[in-house]
Amino acid sequence: MLPAPGSVELEDGSVIDLGKPLPESVETVSGPGRSLRVVGRTTGLFATTDSIQVLLDRAPLDRVVVGSIRLIYPQADHGTLVNRFSDAFGPREGDWYNRITLVLLGVTESHGDVPVTVIELLDPRYWD
Repeated sequence: MLPAPGSVELEDGSVIDLGKPLPESVETVSGPGRSLRVVGRTTGLFATTDSIQVLLDRAPLDRVVVGSIRLIYPQADHGTLVNRFSDAFGPREGDWYNRITLVLLGVTESHGDVPVTVIELLDPRYWD
């Protein structure tokens, strides 16, 4: 089983974990649907994010991150991120996963039709 991560650390030391409430110290603003955009940047393995989004439980007062942690980077970072993840989790043969986390890494278009690199940490306990 690969050691796929289920959490990200922010520069201020806060940690966002799949399946757990957001720390009270994490500042957020509204995002699309049930998601929130996190104010701050990641560090460590996930460093250099442009944007962080989390999908919350249907009970927003609990602020439990149930579906995903979505990390958005400039498109130019794609190769660097693939290399970083391959070094950490082994060669890429699709996506990285274990029984508690699926890590997707790809290029998509953002709201402004600008290609961006997206890493998404998904918790299979909350998949439909």
